[in-house]
Amino acid sequence: MPTDLVRHVVDNLIKSGKVVRGYLGVTTQNLTPALAESFKLEDRTGAIITSVRPNSPAEKAGLREGDIIVAFEGKPVTDASRLSLTVGQTTPGTKAEITVLRDGKEEKLSVTTGKLPRQRSANSRMQDDDDDRYADNDSDSGVLNGVAVSDLDAASRRQLGVPARVAGALITDVDPNSASAHAGLQPGDVIMEINHQPVASADDAVRLSEDDSNKKTLLKLWSRGGTVFAVVDETGSSSDE
Repeated sequence: MPTDLVRHVVDNLIKSGKVVRGYLGVTTQNLTPALAESFKLEDRTGAIITSVRPNSPAEKAGLREGDIIVAFEGKPVTDASRLSLTVGQTTPGTKAEITVLRDGKEEKLSVTTGKLPRQRSANSRMQDDDDDRYADNDSDSGVLNGVAVSDLDAASRRQLGVPARVAGALITDVDPNSASAHAGLQPGDVIMEINHQPVASADDAVRLSEDDSNKKTLLKLWSRGGTVFAVVDETGSSSDE
């Protein structure tokens, strides 16, 4: 446990007899080289926001999915863990300045931290659907080769615990030898965006995957109870594989 976190915990215990952590209301992930390239960033410093909780301090401050937090109260945010640690050390009700990269431009936002609520975990299971559509043909054309999708219906939402606010195409099958599988895609994931373009149905996913001008595809997914970004790199694939 980092020394500064230990100090924060001890101070809280002395003052109030309990540990109270600051809260933003976002989920984040680290910037991989592939994600940095897709977002046209020169380095991988920062934490990318994958989701913003409704009515959270982050939403009230204007933070958005896809924003990359690079500083909190003037302190550099190197990755998602550093952001969590820094925010957790603030006292709820603290007004703080957050620096984000949005559409390649730096912006500064003011946020008032809240109190960290109790967390709940969610388990997901996948249900097969007979109405599968593949996001490509058998030939090595387009992108997302080897991925089967279907529309996200009410039964699938209940089975997977997908919130009503999430729109997209449900992944029902992934070829284990495909670039999509190597990128971490799996049945039960929901494709929400392809290269920043919204996906509302299986037909959208098929249409957006037909463009093979760039074999590196940026996806926004609902996966295992949260939103994540992933890059499917098919530059090294061939029809012989």
